[in-house]
Order: sequence, then C-alpha cells, then structure tokens
Amino acid sequence: MKNINILFVQFHEKIGGGERYLINVIEALPAEYNVFLLTPNNSCELKNNIKRNFLSLSYRFKRTIGPFPRFSLGLNLFLRKVIKENNIDIVHVNEGYILPSFYLLKTKLVFTSHGRWDTYFWISRFILKTLNPITLSSTSTQLKRLESLVDNVNLMPFFNLFDPIKLKKFKENNFDLGIVARFSTVKNHKLAFQIARSSKKILHIYGGRTLATIDEPSSYEEELISIINKDVNLIHHGFESDLDKIYKKIDILLITSDQESFGMVAIEALSYGIPILSTLTEGSIDIINQGKNGFICKDIDDFCVKIDRVSKNYSFFSENAHKSAKKYIKDEYINRLKEIYKN
Repeated sequence: MKNINILFVQFHEKIGGGERYLINVIEALPAEYNVFLLTPNNSCELKNNIKRNFLSLSYRFKRTIGPFPRFSLGLNLFLRKVIKENNIDIVHVNEGYILPSFYLLKTKLVFTSHGRWDTYFWISRFILKTLNPITLSSTSTQLKRLESLVDNVNLMPFFNLFDPIKLKKFKENNFDLGIVARFSTVKNHKLAFQIARSSKKILHIYGGRTLATIDEPSSYEEELISIINKDVNLIHHGFESDLDKIYKKIDILLITSDQESFGMVAIEALSYGIPILSTLTEGSIDIINQGKNGFICKDIDDFCVKIDRVSKNYSFFSENAHKSAKKYIKDEYINRLKEIYKN
C-alpha cells in the first residue's frame, strides 16, 4: 500500500481543546500516513506534545485580530512549495480563519469545523462556499449550518486518544468543582466563580490566556487573576497537559461558556467518570444526557441545586459519565477519517 503524505496546518501553538483534537488525530493515524505539521514556530507547545514521528515545518504567518479570515499570500506560496516538494496528498486544516490561504491549491482539502464562528460572518460563509473543502463537524447544530455551504460535510464528534479510565472517588461530602478553559470572555469564568461561592465549593481552575485577540485581552486575564487571588476557594493551576493531574482534583466539571462547540474537555472529563454541569450550548446538547451524566443548567441557583443533586448520588452520575464516554473512542473516528482521506 502506498504511503499517504498528509499536511496539517495550524496557527495556534498553545494547547487548548482544538489543539488536543489535532494531537489526537495525528497520534491515532496509522503508520502508512506520513505526517507533516506546519506551524509558525518549530519550537512550540503543540509540537512538543506529539509523540509519533512527523516532519516539522515552520512558516511565520500572522493571525488576524478576532475570528475574521484573512488571505496570506506568503502562506499560500509557501504551501505550494511544501506540497510540491513533499508530494502532499491531503491538507488538513484545523482553524477556519486561515482557510483563505488555501485557494487554488491542487490538493484534497479537509477542514475540521469547531463551531459557529466558522460560519458566523458572511465572509466566512463565502469562503466555505467557494473553497468547498471536505468538512468535518463536531456537533449536529454546526452540521446544519454547514450543509448549505459545502458539498461534503460529515458529523464526527471528537474522540479521546485513550480508552475511558474510571477514577475512584473516595470523598463523601467535599466535592470539588473544576473549570478547564482558556481565559476568554466567551468561557465566562466569572459565572463559575459565582457558582463556587454560592455552593461553597472549591473551584480548581486550569488554563490561561492563549491568544492576543479581542476576546482574550490581557486585561481580562489580569481581572480573573485578581479575583482568584482574593478568594481561597478559587485555585488557579495554570496550563496543565497531564490530564490525570487535572481530573484527579475535579469531582464535577463546570462548563459556563456563553457559546461552545463540542468541547474536548467535556469528553475528557466523562472518560474519567466526572459528571458535567453546563450552560446551554450546542456542544452540551449533544454530550449531556440530562439527569444521567450531568445537567444543562439555567442559572446560578440551578447550578447549585444540580451540584447538590450530583453530590448526593455521585456514583450514579459518575458511572453514567464513564459509560457515555465510550461513544468517543478513537477507532470509529479514525476509520471514518481514513475513508474520507481515501475517497
């Protein structure tokens, strides 16, 4: 069988949910795929977390402010060179705002869409329509948005690289909360802080500022750190790539986002048998089985009621969380992805 050369192109170098998805895909692809990974910097957190062999490429292309797409002539020309010199069969893009730079490339293009921002602006919809990449959608809501824009769209919820591992929880009363999210205004950390205070629980906070964009201003990070430093029940751990260390401290995961796509953190938590309490988002609609592996909550009071309910019957919710994670294993996803790459 002929080896397949696949080029992944990624701007963001720090590890967030989208980057963990990309790492999982690269790690899970079989040996017949020769992996090339292009980022703006060869020495970056993303590349350092990939264990399989791959060819590292670097070209310093700029990200535009906010989620708006922008064409980069330099990146387009560099891609042409890389594709020709390395006989690239497939290009897989994980970030919608760099899509314009892939116009007029004579190579199969696969795009993983992470949520509503990829279709929110008219220019984004226009780019998708004219570029028409083979598209993967992680949520059913996003799938409906994409169906009118591209010819080939596939519903493919994200997966865990590891098989679900049930953590044993020995606590009886003091259940700790956790939030794992970049310091972006859309993640709404302040709501999580309020929930922790109202429920009188410890909140473990993982993450920090990752991008210099309008939804991640340095002032917002400074404000969050200031709030955290004044409350002994708010514990900031910063970035942590070891999932075991994260989820051993968390008994209930909070997702307080104003908007959220599928969310790698959600299926990671479920895999450890950790129930989820979330705001209503397109990701939570697909992931949460109400009253089984967690709850979708309306407001602070509702979160507090559900925290109490989960705590009083923790083993039930934990077992259901663990069982529901078995839908998000790698084999089915990678088999479908291989078919998409081949056809």
